[in-house]
Amino acid sequence: MICRDSYDHGKSHFDAPLSSRYEEMDAVVIFDNVLVPWERVFMYGEPNLCNQAFAQTNAVVHMAHQVACGKLAKAEFMVGVMCAIA
Repeated sequence: MICRDSYDHGKSHFDAPLSSRYEEMDAVVIFDNVLVPWERVFMYGEPNLCNQAFAQTNAVVHMAHQVACGKLAKAEFMVGVMCAIA
């Protein structure tokens, strides 16, 4: 599992393209010697299917929901901190 560094304004956009701009942690998981049965692979060699997948699966709706939930949690945290300070 390769995690990027947490949010840091001081880093170079070239050396740290994600952590120099965004605050949320993400990671890439690399598996070695994994067997994926061919009956589980459904988009290999199908560029038209791949190109249409984003628009036809309502992916934008799911991404918007994820962003809204994340921002709501951060807003509730900040309100709690501000109430504690006040």
